[in-house]
Amino acid sequence: MLKNVSEFMLTEYSMEDIKFVSISPNAGLISYEITEKGVSRGKEFAAQVYVSSVWAKRGSQWVCLFSQETGTKQPNGV
Repeated sequence: MLKNVSEFMLTEYSMEDIKFVSISPNAGLISYEITEKGVSRGKEFAAQVYVSSVWAKRGSQWVCLFSQETGTKQPNGV
């Protein structure tokens, strides 16, 4: 895992269409779209990813209980 991370670098990153849905006073769902470019293992990449995550308050901290990402195909085939 550490080797993969050390060979990974983002050069561009943006979040769009950020939405929040309250599940309860101490829990919620966040969804958003990520557009990113970077280099991984010496190769350039571009990705568009839809992300959703469920967060809950545990004591005084918010923790992520679940996170899911779904990649999309780029129009130019990248």
